[in-house]
Parts: sequence; structure tokens; C-alpha cells
Amino acid sequence: MMNMAESYPKIVLVNAPMSRRMLQASFEEIANILPPLGIGYVAAVLEQNGFNVKIIDCLPTQMGTDALVAELKKDAPDLIGFTSTTLFIMPTIEAAQNIKKEIPNAIITLGGAHVTALPKEAMQNSCFDIGVIGEGEYTTLEIAQAMRKAKGKLTPAILKDIKGTVFRDKSSKLVFAAPRPYIQDLDSVPFPARHLFPGPEKYSPVPASCRKLPYMHLMSSRGCPYRCIFCDKRIFGNTVRMRSPKNVVDEIGQMVKDYGVKEVRFFDDTFTFDEKRTIAICDEIIRRKLGVIWTAITRVNHVSPVLLKKMKEAGCWQISFGLESGSQKILNIMRKGITLEQSRNAINWTKKAGMGTRAYFVFGMPGETKETIHETVEFAKSLPLDVVTFYNVTLLPGNDLYEIARREGKILHDDYTNYNPSIDGETKFAYVPKDMTEDELRNCVVKAHKDFYLRPGYMLRELFSARSLFDLVRYWRGFKVIVKMGH
Repeated sequence: MMNMAESYPKIVLVNAPMSRRMLQASFEEIANILPPLGIGYVAAVLEQNGFNVKIIDCLPTQMGTDALVAELKKDAPDLIGFTSTTLFIMPTIEAAQNIKKEIPNAIITLGGAHVTALPKEAMQNSCFDIGVIGEGEYTTLEIAQAMRKAKGKLTPAILKDIKGTVFRDKSSKLVFAAPRPYIQDLDSVPFPARHLFPGPEKYSPVPASCRKLPYMHLMSSRGCPYRCIFCDKRIFGNTVRMRSPKNVVDEIGQMVKDYGVKEVRFFDDTFTFDEKRTIAICDEIIRRKLGVIWTAITRVNHVSPVLLKKMKEAGCWQISFGLESGSQKILNIMRKGITLEQSRNAINWTKKAGMGTRAYFVFGMPGETKETIHETVEFAKSLPLDVVTFYNVTLLPGNDLYEIARREGKILHDDYTNYNPSIDGETKFAYVPKDMTEDELRNCVVKAHKDFYLRPGYMLRELFSARSLFDLVRYWRGFKVIVKMGH
């Protein structure tokens, strides 16, 4: 039996609560709600080292701040670890402030993209005792170990030796410990503690990229060497670190065995970054006869006909590409590092290999005009794309676009609850290129989707390509979303 010393501290990891706006939406309208792998990895490392951990993921259960506080009061944890992006930081702060009032002795940490990008700003909120910067697995483990050793009395002298932390000294001045190096051997990290999340049926993968349920996602690598100005790579960095093919397929096998998973999605920034490794993963999937289908995200300059044929053979049915723009000028401004010819080749090769194609395009970069947006829409229509998402750029602290806008005095506001530029008019854009207006950008996204999807030839092609009733349901749901846009 575990004694009190061994069971201390009691740990709860929390994914940010929903905003009130999201709580008012129906579950069907909240697209692409997936388990937060970041705290899943943190929990797995803690469990591996003998700690009792609970995860509260507020999104799939539509849990608001009041319900979260009530749940935590009932659990009475010693250590509460929040993760948050910039878009969710305000409800996270609200929740942490209420929790600090109700459970004043609990140590509250904040990890994730926002505190990594803006540690000084994030830690201005006294509800957070420690900020976890960068990859959080072993930083959080060392905090828990230090709490156990010091019986909860964490002092600045103790925290300064835990790399990757920011905290306050006795005079309330912020102190930064040394940075934590990136994890080099990803195979040494245990698989995410998926058993601590709500069941797969509680989550909502985006229908356009899901054909079978249960569905789960994974990451086979971390880091991206490219320098797109709209991306934030503060947590995983610019160096690609890859798991071994065996380790990757072991995780898929575990998902199939423990959860009956029928489809998986690789969430790597560039799944096919190393063609040899990707082929080895495919060969391992084929060899084990796991019976899963899968999708992946990658770049147009990291695929070849040979690789795509192998991916299809291994069960891949769709690849998502960040094409971003149909204007080479805009691609160059955003430092995407690709050409329109590479995009066209990758899409054509993927279709020829027998897989579905999905593309993302972003509007609102510096230099964007109605003319370059028109070029993008026409480019998208010229390609054999099955699914397209047009979206307006989100200004994120930590990316180069944010720094460009800040230096030029063009950040329109810093209300993070309104940082995600939606098309419904309920959020105010934080950045608009000089030759466009906010209303023009909203309207361009609506018009682009309708121009692409409401083509008779496109709709007939997709209907005739349907392989199941599930596909037809996906198409119908998507059609309704497009028709409702702008209303």
C-alpha cells in the first residue's frame, strides 16, 4: 500500500475551460475537439515515476469555470497544472484565480504556448505560482519530485534548479531558471496517458478528415525547421526530432488494442520530413496488419510519387497540405519556402496515388489584397482538391508576424478573447494588412468557401466518390456549414 509520502503530491492536470461563447454552441458546431496530447505526455511521465495523476479536459465535456472549480474543490489536489494557448488564456486565468481563492494551498502551474511565448505577461497573474516554459514533461516531473522531497514547501532556492521554470522570489520579482534542453530521445517518452482522458466518443474530430470511429491522433516527431511567419514554434523548436518507426507503430498498436481505434491522424508539422523513415513506418504498419486507416499533415516539398504510393498501400486515405496562398508573392512574404509548382505537383501526385487531398489557405498576410485573395481562390479551384479550408491569419505571440506587427505598431488590440478572427463578426481582428479592411477579410473567407464548394462539378465529383453512408453524412454536414456561412 502506498503511504502518504509516496502519494503526495496529488496532481490534477487541466485543459483550459471553454469560453462562454463556446459553451453556448452546440457540440456539433465545436469542430475538431481532440485530446490535448501535451498534458497526456506530462501525465504519462508522472505516472511512470510513481505519481497519482488526474486529467480534467474541459472541452469535450463543455465544462465551464464554475464546474471546474467545483470539481477541483472535491479533488483537493496539491499541484494543479494548467495548459493554455493564447486563445484560451483568459478563461484559464479566470479559472485559476477562482481556484486559488478556493484552494489557496495548492500550487498552480501554467504551461503551454502562451506562457512559453509571453512568460512575463502570463506570470503577472498571481494565481500562477510557476510557469513551465517549453516542453513540460520533465519540468513538471521535477516540480512534483521537489514538492514531495520538500513536503510542499517549494522555495526559490529549490525552483531555481528546475530548468524550464519561471517563478517569483520573496520580493515577488520574476526569476527565470535555466532553459530546459529539448528532449532528444523521443522514444524514451512514454505514450500519452490516454486512459486519463474521457473516452474517444466524447471527442469530435473534424468530419472532413475522419472516415471511421473510434479515431485518435498522435505525433511521431517534434519540431519544424521552416520559418513561416505565422507559425509559433516556441515549444518544439526548429530542429526536427523523430521517433523510431517501431516506437510509432507500437503506439498505434496500443490504440487499436486498448481502444479499438479504426483511424489515426498524424499531427506532426511535417510527417514526411524524412522519406526513408516515413516509408519504414508504412512498412511496419503493413507488416503488423493493424487494419487502421490514417491521415497525415505534411508539406508539398516533402512528398514524392514513390512515397505517396507507399503511404496509400499502408492505409493512408487523405493528406493535408498547407498550401497557404495561390500568390507566389504572398508565399514569399510569409516565408513558406514552397512554389506554386510544388503545390500543384504534390496535389496531383496525391490524387494519382489514390488518396484524398485537403488544403489550408490563409488570408490576411502583409501585402495581401483582394487581388491576391482572388488568385488564391482560383488556384484552389484549379487543383483536384477534396477539402479546402480558407481562414484569416491569427496573430499569435511568439510568431514572427506578431513581432512584425508589434514593431510597426499595427497590433490593433491585445484582447486575447478576440484574437481568433472568426467570420461571424463576433471577434475583432488583431491584425489587418494595410490595403484591406476587417470586413473585407471576413467576406473574402465566406465567399472563398462558397466559390469553391458550391460548384456543380465539384459537388457531383465528391458525391460519386463517396464510399459509405458515413462519407455521405460528412458531405451533408459540410454542405450545411458552407450554406450557413455569412448568415
